[in-house]
Formats: sequence, structure tokens, C-alpha cells
Amino acid sequence: MEIAVLTAATGLAGSLVGAASSLVTTWLTQNGARKAQWQAQEAGKREALYDEFIAEASKCLADAITHDPEGPEVVVGMFALIGRMRLRSTRPVIEAAERLLSQVVDIYASPNLTFAEIQDRIRQGKDADPLADFGETCRRELEVLRICPAS
Repeated sequence: MEIAVLTAATGLAGSLVGAASSLVTTWLTQNGARKAQWQAQEAGKREALYDEFIAEASKCLADAITHDPEGPEVVVGMFALIGRMRLRSTRPVIEAAERLLSQVVDIYASPNLTFAEIQDRIRQGKDADPLADFGETCRRELEVLRICPAS
């Protein structure tokens, strides 16, 4: 009788270990899938936000080169988008956005340029793309978000 009980207990313990490992494996797989799905959604949301900021900054830059500012409302769209970035973006992206905003404000404060002057400055390499730093910082953040699993 002791051998039968031992055999039954061993079988039962084996079944419990097998069931527990199956549950843990299922939970880990589902948890990983949830994290991957969240990361993909988050990357998409950030990308849309950064696209919107780049479009707004481009409009402001074009306006700043050829017009005097009418008031602070000319950059209010950029301020609003930076505020939205503070909710979900990393510090490097926010800092790059703030640098771009500062460049736009500086360009508004400088004398207006004619199209010929803009051409000359670009040919001479005086004006690097003001959007480049922001775009590169965003690209690096999105790559990390898409490649690295969340902890």
C-alpha cells in the first residue's frame, strides 16, 4: 500500500508541476505579447505626434524667415505639441523640441530674408536643417521603443 500511495503522490506531484509550468509559460507568453502590442501602439502614437510637430515647426520656420511675428501666438502650436510630448516622450526628444522652438523664436527675431538670401545661405552651408536634430532624436527613440522589449 505504501508503494501505491508513493506512486500516486509522485504522479500527482508531476501533474501539478506540469500544469504549473504550463500556466507560467502561457502567462509569460501573453504578457510578452501585451507588452509588444503596447510598444507598437505607443510607437505609432509618438510617431504621429512627432510628425505633427515637424509639420507645425516647418510652417513656423517658413513664416519666421520672411515675416515679423505678430505676437506669441505664432508659436503657440509648437508649445502645445511640446506639452503633449511631455506626457509620453523621453527627455532627449523634449529637449530637442525645445531647442527647435528656441531656433524658431530666434529666427522670428532676426531680420527677414528674401528668397535669394535664403538660397545663398543654403548654398554656403550656413543654415543646417533646423529640423535634423529633432528628427534624429525621435528616430533613435522610436527605434529603441520598437526593438527593445519593455521591462
